[in-house]
Amino acid sequence: MQIKTLIARNFYSFKNLEVDFTKMSGITRILGRNKDSGGSNGAGKSVLFEAVTWGIYGTTIRKSTEAALVNSQAGEDCSVSIVLDKKGIGTIMITRSKRPTSLNVEVNGKLINRATATQTQEYLEEILETDYKSFLASVVFGQHSTFTFLDSSPEDKRKIIKNCFNLDDIFSKRASVKQLKSSYQGELKVIGTLIKNLLEEKEGLEAEVPDEKYKLMKLPSLENILKAEGKINEGEKSVRDLQRTMKKERDRLRRVNDSIKEGVYEDDKECPVCRNSYVKCQTHEDVSAFTQEAKELTESITEKENKINELKDTNDTIIPKISSSEWAKYNKKNKQIENAQSSIHRLRQVLNQLEEYEGKRIELDSLLEVMKFWEIAFSEKGLIRYIIRNILDYFNLRSNEYASLLTNGQFSLKFNDELSETICNNGQETKYISLSGGEKRKVNLSIMLSLQDLSSKISRTDCNLLFFDEVCDNIDNPGILAVNNLLRMLESQNAEKKVMVITHNNYLQELLGDTDAITVTKHKGISKINNGN
Repeated sequence: MQIKTLIARNFYSFKNLEVDFTKMSGITRILGRNKDSGGSNGAGKSVLFEAVTWGIYGTTIRKSTEAALVNSQAGEDCSVSIVLDKKGIGTIMITRSKRPTSLNVEVNGKLINRATATQTQEYLEEILETDYKSFLASVVFGQHSTFTFLDSSPEDKRKIIKNCFNLDDIFSKRASVKQLKSSYQGELKVIGTLIKNLLEEKEGLEAEVPDEKYKLMKLPSLENILKAEGKINEGEKSVRDLQRTMKKERDRLRRVNDSIKEGVYEDDKECPVCRNSYVKCQTHEDVSAFTQEAKELTESITEKENKINELKDTNDTIIPKISSSEWAKYNKKNKQIENAQSSIHRLRQVLNQLEEYEGKRIELDSLLEVMKFWEIAFSEKGLIRYIIRNILDYFNLRSNEYASLLTNGQFSLKFNDELSETICNNGQETKYISLSGGEKRKVNLSIMLSLQDLSSKISRTDCNLLFFDEVCDNIDNPGILAVNNLLRMLESQNAEKKVMVITHNNYLQELLGDTDAITVTKHKGISKINNGN
């Protein structure tokens, strides 16, 4: 990320603080002039670092309380606004305030606040791809920092390394994998229950289906009954057909007889009974035709009645030939067949479902094994450890180069896969806790610069600012000369890097005398910043 501008109001001893980092280049010394005390201490030089850190992360380097954070004279309206560029994201503006408390984040002019300030902060760090501890470890080296790499827990060390190489993107995939794994396990549980229930149903259905279900149809008595029943059904159908035809003929006969009863009449004559006028003429020929039709219909009806009686007599002669026991046996067997056919139909459905679910189970088992693999791969023991193991070669190389330069080859460093360090002093292994203050600062500075190198490998996590606050405390003149050489090297390696240095050490001041400087002046409790000495 490229931090461009900083604006702070009522922050620590500053009422107004504005810094344009784009106008800085190389090494910039931050000088102090405290008119209230007559020295340089307490002028507010480190407030620049604090403002940047608090503006982005909501926590200062020295973990100040709210009362210390807010300018004592103003007592309210404390705010910090930072504008930065993030590769792949664009321009981000962060505005954070105290009394009242608020946090607003804009990306390319659009507010991206979440439901709560905590959620907004989490989303901001996700965008920036670095958290508070990683920022301090790789950007800030100073007397007020309570956080150093060697003092960190193994978990924090690994997190810092992961942030340098954006390994959280890999680790975050583990959550998705675990979610899929859980989903597949849930589906498998459901499928297992369904298969279990279907197997139980299958067992029951197989018991219901007679083994000799097809032989039932071949029993002689049953065969005779089936033939007789067929004839009976055929006869009953013929009777029904004849009855339908007879009904039509009887209806027609009734209408014909009515016409015959009307007799012969002429048009425009009155009916002798109802005195209504006739609407048509009915002749002798008409009556004769109706009479003949009535005769034919009567004969046809009689013929059909005889046929129906004949068919009924035939059915009556068939039924007695079959004994009641045979009919009972037939009905029982027929019911068995019907039940068997129903069971067979359901059994086929069950078998098809079992085949389907078994295929699904095999598929889910396969997917679950894949998710188990990726769960391990995306874990701390998987790809991340593999990547860290490869990163360590470069990290150890750079840490030793810096340590050798700062200590004239006296110290060497090596980190193992668990990021536990081995420190050697003139070839003899020693503990970090046993080092002197000056030795610790050299070692920590070596690691901080190595982390910077790691960050610069991934431009998305690299920061354009480096803050050094009293870097030479407890370091002898040869060590101070080495620090100067390191600062000069950082300046030459990356033209976009802004190296900001606070120091009271006269020797380092002399060595850096040709670099740019800004002065922080404090008067009557209020700090101001000016360019130049």
